Amino acid sequence: GIPVYWRSDFLRQLDDTAIDTIVEHFEQITSPLSALLLEQFGGAVRRVGKDETAFVHRDADFNLAIISRWTDPAEADRHIAWARGVHSAITPYTTGTYVNYLGEEGEDRVRAAYGADIYDRLVAVKNTYDPTNLFRSNQNIKPTA
Repeated sequence: GIPVYWRSDFLRQLDDTAIDTIVEHFEQITSPLSALLLEQFGGAVRRVGKDETAFVHRDADFNLAIISRWTDPAEADRHIAWARGVHSAITPYTTGTYVNYLGEEGEDRVRAAYGADIYDRLVAVKNTYDPTNLFRSNQNIKPTA
């Protein structure tokens, strides 16, 4: 298959400086297979309160998915660096990430996907129903029990 590396974050708003940052980095794209994808949120997403489910980023207007794809395995570092560069540049405009778009990014990014309060509630659920961490193959919430 075609190698892929991605990052994603919710944007507080899509103002002129965020747009300029996205365009500037898209102009530096390293593969014709790569993309920057803006997803609009709002509407029905906001009909549920932030504390009612595990999805906390209900006030974000957009999600930016940074998708780097290439064909030559020897070029991986270059294409991954582009995606990480876009992510780093857009971070000042972001509010967190979507758990379903996480790769192997570490526990801090999993925490960012849920927010501190929701994450702590999920740890409590994990402590009660899965204290041995049997269900751990996805973006894991580790029990403390």
